Amino acid sequence: DFNLITDRLVFNQPIKLAFNFTAQHSQQTLTEKLDFSGNLTVNEAVDIFHLKKIKLHTQTEGHSLPNNKLVSLLQGDAKFDLKQQTLKLAPLQIKTGALTFSSSTLTAWFKEPFKLEGLIHVPNFDAAEFIREHTLVQLPAMADEKALTWLAADFWLYADANQAKLQN
Repeated sequence: DFNLITDRLVFNQPIKLAFNFTAQHSQQTLTEKLDFSGNLTVNEAVDIFHLKKIKLHTQTEGHSLPNNKLVSLLQGDAKFDLKQQTLKLAPLQIKTGALTFSSSTLTAWFKEPFKLEGLIHVPNFDAAEFIREHTLVQLPAMADEKALTWLAADFWLYADANQAKLQN
């Protein structure tokens, strides 16, 4: 089940792009529904692809998932430069349940050596509730009933093919 909707491709001008599909993995009994929309601009050299107003909604369903479902939303802008072999996501927001990750700029370099860096912001959320609803982890009894109910973070992410570092 695949649908694709686009405007006519005109170089250096945004075109509306939307698609959705449903995929099934029969052995894992998983169903993935994906819905994407955004505005794509391609330069005449066909080496820079700029997607603005990205909205990617996913819904995974299956018995192997907690609560049998996982829903996520990714929003932002992306610019892929084939000459420089870079992908810049600015801004970016990923939301799953009460957990949100955002970045004003997240950049990946695909030339050897691969690297990824950006400032990540995680606003306050109830981590205990998120763990109970979205993972198979059983939390132990806490001495304080408010433990893990308020978690937030801001950090720089530096990653390469072998490791990831979180700083500050």
